[in-house]
Amino acid sequence: MIKGTGQPIGKDSTYAKTIANFEATLNKVGIKIVIEKWNNPVKNVWSVLIRDRLRKGFFSNGKGTIKEQAYASALGEFCERLCTGFYFYNQVIDLDDKSALKLPFILHPNELWADSKTKISDKQFHPLVRELGLKNIKGLQEKSLIGREEKILALPYIREEDSKTFYLPMSVITNLYMSNGHAAGNTIMEAKVQALSEVFERAIKKRIIKERIALPEIPDRFLRKFPRIWEGICALKKAGYGLYIFDASLGGTYPLANMVLIDPQGKGVYTSYGAHPSMEVAIERTLTELLQGRVLKEATFFTMPIEDHGHISSEENWFEHFVDSSGKIAWSSILNKSEYNFTPWGVDGRDRQKEWDYLVNIALNQDLEILVSEYSFHGMNACHIIVPKFSEIYPLSEVAENNSNRSRKYYHWLKKISKAGRLTGKDALALLNYIERKDFLPDQLAIEDLIGNMQKVDFKEVTVLVVRLLLYLQLKKYKKISTILDEMRFRHDLNEWERSLLVYCELKILKGTAFKRVKDFYQHSISLSFLKYFMRPSRFFIDLGKIYIEGNTILLPLLAKRNL
Repeated sequence: MIKGTGQPIGKDSTYAKTIANFEATLNKVGIKIVIEKWNNPVKNVWSVLIRDRLRKGFFSNGKGTIKEQAYASALGEFCERLCTGFYFYNQVIDLDDKSALKLPFILHPNELWADSKTKISDKQFHPLVRELGLKNIKGLQEKSLIGREEKILALPYIREEDSKTFYLPMSVITNLYMSNGHAAGNTIMEAKVQALSEVFERAIKKRIIKERIALPEIPDRFLRKFPRIWEGICALKKAGYGLYIFDASLGGTYPLANMVLIDPQGKGVYTSYGAHPSMEVAIERTLTELLQGRVLKEATFFTMPIEDHGHISSEENWFEHFVDSSGKIAWSSILNKSEYNFTPWGVDGRDRQKEWDYLVNIALNQDLEILVSEYSFHGMNACHIIVPKFSEIYPLSEVAENNSNRSRKYYHWLKKISKAGRLTGKDALALLNYIERKDFLPDQLAIEDLIGNMQKVDFKEVTVLVVRLLLYLQLKKYKKISTILDEMRFRHDLNEWERSLLVYCELKILKGTAFKRVKDFYQHSISLSFLKYFMRPSRFFIDLGKIYIEGNTILLPLLAKRNL
């Protein structure tokens, strides 16, 4: 166990106690933490990647100015994702499984299972639900929850302004908000402050980037007040990097800081943001976020600023910023003179209630609504905060466009095939006809994006295209295969499954000189680990079904322990 001392600003416990409490809690529910990687690129900047030994998809990152802080941060993020149920988002959970039937609830003790006949205007639902463009709530079934086909899972949120409870369907939460607004803490108030700070960070970051807002610099004389932060800044500059430290509060309105790191070899820039009611904590988070998990010498994370306003303001660019800050920023936002003056802001970071009141007042003064869902399991304190029409990562239209029950039927087919241990011609044809419906999703879509995450890494790149080709092979529809190959040969974005299957199909149906043509074009051979599936496609579908069935045997016991 890593030991840490001293109670930090913005926290309700020492690092040592935080680490001990989180580790004990995770051990209690059967989580065995493995430290994957430490990173310490410059003085006073640490980050760490941890994951569960059994469930490879359960991982988290932590950052801080000292090693103990980074580890406590990573454990906190892990507990946050476990406690709020984020780790179970997009995980296939078969609710008809015997173990699932014994669970008192799935994600929240006060969750609601609404009948599919419930009107979308039902007052139990938050008014946001009525603005999604759906005629009824059948379109709000969470695609990764298999079973209870006539029910919709909705989670409770309490409105800060009047303590009124509203329900939001899980599919709305997973499609619009993702990880935004989730937090854990030594106390529930610490978690709430962190969650709402993150909401402001993401929303104002999005506005600054999209509107290409130039920000005022934070003076060195002010930064020197925080010795540990200042030492980290100086270490970066000494290493040859350019660094702008900006006040992103937009005139003292929001608790945000921003940094822009400039590569000395001219490869571009990298930007990060941090938010907290304490200005010191916000600047520290911005610095540690800037270098979290990054190797400076590799410099692969830098991108060149542009002045393409259409691209800068696009949803695609914003999503890249949300995921890993790899999106583009405008030259003008770095170089232009700001309309704002540097404005110190915030409150003392030793009183969580004052911090919370400070953040709530910012929201209410702008007529924003704060919805809070609190979670407490085994002493873990966590929450998820949603600010409707402010904290969304995706547009509201995403719910109707991306939430489909097609995945449920596909899962049931895989389950049937796997349990039978064979793929009949009738099943193969039915599955193929289902996939090739006009409203089905594109060939490039990963199967785990359609159904849900899978535990086996080897299958993560399987796409709808791979499934179609394997079904054609099973049914010996070689003319259909030839048509698809004509399109595939000119694609440069094929993954390993697709490339290997292309070569195999060329050899299978074209023979002769085809091998030389394929070899010259792609310069690779078939991946041997996939060959058994190409030669016997039925085995692929049997094994794919097993992966999802076995995933339940890993997830459901954890849910049971979490929910005790």
